[in-house]
Amino acid sequence: MMRRTLLLLIVLSSLGPGAARADGVDDLINALKPSPLDYAAWAERLAKAAAGLSGRPQAQVRVYRTAYERGLRTVEGYPAAIKAARALRGLLKPQPREALRWEDRLLDALRRDWGAARGGKKKQKAEAYVTEIVVAGDRAVASGDLRRAAELYGDATRKAKYYAPGLLPEAERKLKEIQERQRVQKEIERLKALLAANPKKLPVREKLIRLYVVERDSMAEADKLLTPEVCEELRTYVPLAARRTEESAKEVCQELGDWYARLAHGGGMVGWRVTLTGKVNSLTRAKACYERFVKLETDPVKRGIGKAKLTKVGKELATIGLGDPASGITLDLGNGVTMRLLRIRAGKFVMGSAKAEAGRKEDEGPQHWVKISKPFYMGVTEVTQTEYQAVMGANPNRFEGGNRPVEQVSWEDAMRFCAKLSEKTQRKVRLPTEAEWEYACRAGTKTRYSFGNSESDLVAYAWLDRNSEKQTHEVAKKKPNAWGLYDMHGNVWEWCADWYGGSYYRSSPGSDPKGPGSGKSRVLRGGSWLNAPQGCRAAVRLRYTPDARFSRGGFRVVVSAGVD
Repeated sequence: MMRRTLLLLIVLSSLGPGAARADGVDDLINALKPSPLDYAAWAERLAKAAAGLSGRPQAQVRVYRTAYERGLRTVEGYPAAIKAARALRGLLKPQPREALRWEDRLLDALRRDWGAARGGKKKQKAEAYVTEIVVAGDRAVASGDLRRAAELYGDATRKAKYYAPGLLPEAERKLKEIQERQRVQKEIERLKALLAANPKKLPVREKLIRLYVVERDSMAEADKLLTPEVCEELRTYVPLAARRTEESAKEVCQELGDWYARLAHGGGMVGWRVTLTGKVNSLTRAKACYERFVKLETDPVKRGIGKAKLTKVGKELATIGLGDPASGITLDLGNGVTMRLLRIRAGKFVMGSAKAEAGRKEDEGPQHWVKISKPFYMGVTEVTQTEYQAVMGANPNRFEGGNRPVEQVSWEDAMRFCAKLSEKTQRKVRLPTEAEWEYACRAGTKTRYSFGNSESDLVAYAWLDRNSEKQTHEVAKKKPNAWGLYDMHGNVWEWCADWYGGSYYRSSPGSDPKGPGSGKSRVLRGGSWLNAPQGCRAAVRLRYTPDARFSRGGFRVVVSAGVD
């Protein structure tokens, strides 16, 4: 049967995009039908076959639809139905209504899968379901459908409260933000109606202008509303704000920066509470203005003042209320694949290992205090093969498995992944610095491992030489550290951004260190499936050239919190 299936796939792939004949698709569907009939197995076979028809969209959609329908007929088939619905949502993205229907069907399949789960899998299925609801809400926001976004975030909040408490802070934060945006939208519509009825109502006009500037970040719309009767502040700054910052003179940039900084805290908006979105909009513009001022100003005193203002705004953006430290973000990687990252709070920790620590190497010291001045988001797991495939279109692994960590990737490969994902998500995705990695790994501890000093307890948290059977394993199958990060010990070594320096700790700065300025090798952290317990410690370091690929090396990513 496999030979016949392969032949059918070849025939289908030879047809033009518009020539996916129904009889050919039907033959493929029937060829994959198991005997005796097993709907779950059938659905899984169909989903795999559909993935191989990527160049023939009509046939691919038809086979995925069938996989979804067959999968829903039995509890065991739900995972295949989920896979098919996820793929169809991505394939039909150019058709918004159809994509939305398949998004709803995906959520329904995840709900069924969660409802049917028992025991330890119940929580895992609930988290997958709630995460997908939040992701759907994010897409609704991106498309401008605030009503749907609010409904989805509200649903995620209710379900997370009882079934996935770890996801509750993120769902609540996003629900609050979208409700604020809805409030702003209603107020703008109200003011526009009032102004249309009586264009001479100056307070209404001025408030509407400020809302466009602060909450909508739309200087062009604000500029259209200006009249000679409007207050001097708005008549002065709004036309300047409507220009490109990089074309403004340094004096203008300084003035505008100060104005935006005041607006971020409600300047001139009597009786209006600036939303989080409005605050970020204003501070981001202030930051851009101060950056240009510092770049252009030659007077050292004035430049120093500008730098101080820039630092203040930067700190406020970095520490702005982004919800509970345990909250996170979800990145849409495309092709129905998402990546979960947790927010890591700013703080201090002791970096390196104590002289008396068992297994210690010279390049792990001396121990010293390090400050991580800004929060950041870190991948809950190492980048998986499915995630890498979704972004890069390749799967360069020795040990194949979608939920296993990607390996056989060099530092250069990891950087290319980050660049592509940054472009796709419009977020600055990067590798963690050594300091960020160790800080997140330790999760507030000073011991050999993130949970203590016991080697015998390590097997509960890591895949290493004594339990790995000489291969990688699916991520998130062991216990996470105290901050919810999985596989920080073992499974695969993780590339960091830094160049390796053997004596780096002796000259490392105490705040946000980034490693030597140059070198021959890049740093990896965390140990792997091949390492003994001493090679999986929080402080252990490994180095390889940036182009090196090996089956023990992978990576996880971070995203800066606030605005990049």
